Amino acid sequence: FENKEDLKGKIVFLMRGECLFLEKIFHAQKAGAVAVLIANHLNKEPFVFPMAGDGSNFEKNIHIPSAMVSNRDAGLVHLAIRYRKKVRLYVEKG
Repeated sequence: FENKEDLKGKIVFLMRGECLFLEKIFHAQKAGAVAVLIANHLNKEPFVFPMAGDGSNFEKNIHIPSAMVSNRDAGLVHLAIRYRKKVRLYVEKG
């Protein structure tokens, strides 16, 4: 992350790709993020993708919540952020 100070106390919105999910989450947490939302870059519906752990040191040291959203939903979140609108996320435990 270029400016870690900007992440402190915030929910971080990241794009999928480049490195492992757990690595993204770990580094966001280390920079002070309170949660991570990962946007899928693939435009496929319906969207179901497990973000399972792999037993790595990243997994063992992550203590913040994280989730992945579909490409379509990510676009909506991105627009809301761009226009400084409030975003409410509801998680359904299944």
